[in-house]
Amino acid sequence: MTSVVARRVPAPSTLNGLLAYVLAVTLGALALGVALLVVDGPPPWAQTALFVVMGLVSFNLRVPDVGARSAISFLSVVLLASGVIVGPFGAWLVGATAVLSAVRRTPHWYQWLYNMAMIAIIATLAGLSYRLAGGAVEVAPLSGAAEIGLHVGGPLLVADVVLCVSNAVLLAAVMRIDQGHPFVHMVRQMLATTGPSYVGYGIIGFLFVVLWYPAGLGPVSALYIFAPLLVARWAFIQYVDESRSHQRTVDALVTALGTKRPLEVAQCRRTALLAEWIAEDLGLPAQQVSTAQHVALLHRLGDLGLESAVERAGRGSSLTGDVAADPGRARARLARRMVEGIEFLEPAGPGIEHQDDAYDGSTGSLAGSEIPVSARIVAVAASFEALTRELADTREALARIEAESGRRFDPTVVAALGAALQRHPWPPAQDAAGQEVPA
Repeated sequence: MTSVVARRVPAPSTLNGLLAYVLAVTLGALALGVALLVVDGPPPWAQTALFVVMGLVSFNLRVPDVGARSAISFLSVVLLASGVIVGPFGAWLVGATAVLSAVRRTPHWYQWLYNMAMIAIIATLAGLSYRLAGGAVEVAPLSGAAEIGLHVGGPLLVADVVLCVSNAVLLAAVMRIDQGHPFVHMVRQMLATTGPSYVGYGIIGFLFVVLWYPAGLGPVSALYIFAPLLVARWAFIQYVDESRSHQRTVDALVTALGTKRPLEVAQCRRTALLAEWIAEDLGLPAQQVSTAQHVALLHRLGDLGLESAVERAGRGSSLTGDVAADPGRARARLARRMVEGIEFLEPAGPGIEHQDDAYDGSTGSLAGSEIPVSARIVAVAASFEALTRELADTREALARIEAESGRRFDPTVVAALGAALQRHPWPPAQDAAGQEVPA
């Protein structure tokens, strides 16, 4: 499952709303726990204590820095199994206590409080969903694959889906309040990135229950469950390390640009921030958002090759025909050549090359939807960023962009820029150089 990872202190304008939301979720979690205790009564304490310990360990084994705002853990397996073995209130206790071991390492009190309440709520919803889907309360008497599949496997699958969706919804809500990210887009993005993991969580949770009851292993089954979880954690760490390696590669290319044109580095980072906002507003999947950011970060990389060509011309060499005739297009082609052979940047190549193609086809080799969406996004983002350096009034800069809508720029992208600027301040309060761009 995913949990909130703080990167900064929220802006004062959003802190009050964020605290109100955290308080509401916390009160809701407490009310849910009290209601469950009254209706269901106390859970079997010995088994619940074991699950609480497993929850604490699982939360501490989470893999951080999956994205800019979240971390992933294998607590979901423990929550799913606890909903079956110790009931919804037992699952509530497991969820509410799982965060306690990380309180000292959490920078803001409202962050761990929210995680505690959120996990308690989603654990309870999963446990209740299992019951409502016809899940067996007494699993031990069940025998045979068909009976176990019908009364445990199917309902546990429903609980798994509820756990995944409720986790995404609650996290997307807090990100919407804190940072203004589109709610629906964030839900879709988290479901796309973590959904496949939940399939594995559900299978392992089902095996946990089967080992506990029908196989008769009881608490010993935890040993058989944690071994594959540790293997999965190792595999996920490899993925995170690969993502960080990609980030270092992009940073190295941007740093190379900064050696000759230091001012352009900040401009590219601001453009990348705008590209992220626009892509999110368009509802693009996570991979396309990342591609748009890469195109924005590297769209001026060709200046290095262009500058070298000009320097050679100054020493007596002649400029090649394409450089002399159209330096802007030559720069774009040079930038694409510079990222060729870097596998994870291949999707960004067409966007870099066609960043200057006009939407109406008046300039460039492509027009309309033929132009890669990343190129259409960066054309708008880069032009707006340049205009805001010239003009003191952001509204005037946006008006000039809108005046070119349908001619130079894609109208849908222009509209997305306007919508993004209604949610985010510009210029950004935090310098764009501090933003993390996924690789």
